[in-house]
Amino acid sequence: MMARISASAAGGPNVLAFLDMLAWSEGTSTIKASDDGYNVLVGGELFTDYSKHPRVLVPLPRYRISSTAAGRYQYLARTWDAIVKNYGLKGRFIPEAQDLAAIKLLAGCGALPLIKAGLIPEAIAKVAPFALVLLLTACAGRSPDCAMADQLPAIPSLPSSARQEPLPSWCSGDCLKTLTEWREASRKRLSEVE
Repeated sequence: MMARISASAAGGPNVLAFLDMLAWSEGTSTIKASDDGYNVLVGGELFTDYSKHPRVLVPLPRYRISSTAAGRYQYLARTWDAIVKNYGLKGRFIPEAQDLAAIKLLAGCGALPLIKAGLIPEAIAKVAPFALVLLLTACAGRSPDCAMADQLPAIPSLPSSARQEPLPSWCSGDCLKTLTEWREASRKRLSEVE
């Protein structure tokens, strides 16, 4: 399991480790037949065309929703469109672009300097309002021992229309244990044969 972007392009090994943590928490990088999660649709099916976001609306009946989430970090089609527009990406959904987009989102919410400094729980707290999955990671307390890398250039924040919904009002920092248990139960239900 390893991000495709180089450590120097990412901003250091801590950033690569954080990307790997994100992929693991999304459950994409653990799908054996996948391209390390880069070609995974929500629900676990695979796609083959990296020329653009796949835009497949996948029904998730257990949750009574449908989603276009795809890739190693499970970008919704609308989020990917905003990233492409705001950061001048060419729109290709190749692994390196998925990594770069994740780094830009981490920078946009102020988590990137914390990640580079090894302040992982603090970085998760910065990102959590935009990605509930970060509250569900089991490795929040780990801080890799790494020298701080040079800062990336300033990156403007994404517009609110490109961000995920904020955390529900019932969720606070002390609900990590409950959310982790919920995640494990959900993964178990999703892996059961219907």
